[in-house]
Amino acid sequence: MLVVDGLQAWYGESQVLHGVTLEVGDGRVVTLVGRNGMGKTTALRCIMGIHRQKRGRILLDGREIGHLPPQQIARMGIGWVQDDRGIYGTLSVLENLLLPPVVSDESWSLDKIFSVFPVLKDQAAQSGSKLSGGEQQMLAIARVLRMGARILLLDEPTEGLAPLLVERVREIVKEIKSHGLTVLLVEQNLRFATTVADTHHLIVNGRTVRSLSNQEVVREERELLEYLGV
Repeated sequence: MLVVDGLQAWYGESQVLHGVTLEVGDGRVVTLVGRNGMGKTTALRCIMGIHRQKRGRILLDGREIGHLPPQQIARMGIGWVQDDRGIYGTLSVLENLLLPPVVSDESWSLDKIFSVFPVLKDQAAQSGSKLSGGEQQMLAIARVLRMGARILLLDEPTEGLAPLLVERVREIVKEIKSHGLTVLLVEQNLRFATTVADTHHLIVNGRTVRSLSNQEVVREERELLEYLGV
């Protein structure tokens, strides 16, 4: 479904990606794991078309999309949930959901969103700034689904969340997968990643150095946790 091959990227004259290669199959959950500063978020920005100073191939359903602008990539069904969540604090939950345009036939209806995220239905009139971190994460994910994404790029969705909220995010990712959606997840919390993902790609200094099945990561968890410093 999504293929990234030999992706390189620069900020000015500084090269930050030196060869990221990965595949994300239809309906799968795949992670990019690595220490902070290894280029994981930059890889997502390149896939989404936000970061333009890059080389390499990015294919969606066999079509090269690396040269396309973000709005066209979004219309093709890729949605990015940023690590800062991007919630409009002065707008209500409902207004946050309705503001972005519906860009594809894959769009979730409000009824479907509220059935999967009942807390958002309960808080529909509440302003975005009054939501907890976990509720904001749910809203950020729901908003992308409302737009019509079939591939979600999730950037550190558990960062800064209490353990109970991390558990809720885990349930959400599993629920998304059960609906046939595809997820590319940037995550430093390896233990969380192994509970939701099918495969993992380890990034070191902007380069994919290993691709591991979930079983392999579980088997090598201690060594990988020591490497990641967590």
